[in-house]
Amino acid sequence: MATSSDAPVALVTGCATGIGLSAVKLLVSRGYRVLMADWNYEKIAEESVALGSNTFAVRCDVSDWESQVAAFDKAIELWGRVDVVGANAGLPEQVPLLFDTGDVPKKPTTIVVDVDLVGVIYSVNLALHHFRKHGSGRGGRIVITSSQVGIHAFPTGPIYGAAKAGRVPPHIITPMENHMKAWTEFIETDIYGYVYEVDAGGLYNRTAPEYWSPEHQSWLGAPETQEMWRKVGTLGAADVEK
Repeated sequence: MATSSDAPVALVTGCATGIGLSAVKLLVSRGYRVLMADWNYEKIAEESVALGSNTFAVRCDVSDWESQVAAFDKAIELWGRVDVVGANAGLPEQVPLLFDTGDVPKKPTTIVVDVDLVGVIYSVNLALHHFRKHGSGRGGRIVITSSQVGIHAFPTGPIYGAAKAGRVPPHIITPMENHMKAWTEFIETDIYGYVYEVDAGGLYNRTAPEYWSPEHQSWLGAPETQEMWRKVGTLGAADVEK
């Protein structure tokens, strides 16, 4: 394992729970020092204490440029470099377009686009800046968490889907171990510009993304999936068409 002075450094956004937190734990297990950036500072501070001295938590609103600048600056202040950036922070759909909004139209929030797309643009821009400025020619890796609704129709979440399409996939109802397999591929092998679709079936390398992937998307049209989504109001009465 690398010593404290030459151990690689990662910055992960949206890491209070789920994929982001699992990614932090994976990186720490691989000898990384990790800057944990999330709006929920109390939660990531608690997780950072549990993970040990190779992590540091900062409050960060990824939709705010200055907030992300401060997070990256803290990683440089602490460890002098950034080698891997995980642009993971995201929000689900916030605009219920299929519900009646009453007699007066309501201005929709753009927070999903601000967090899920603009925030990633900020993360990528800052990652490239610090790779060039502090990388000593090493370069770096950027791992972006998107969603399968970025490539598959999602009738009640069009804004979320549009924002995620700008990020390009992995994620939906999937075992965490499969997400971490994708992360491991990105940080430990020389692959660049890849899109891994991740689901219960494993990893699918979308070298040329297509709308429907029979290898991994058969569950979308399954009766039990349709019934589940009808019950929770995700698709209403709509059917997923191949």
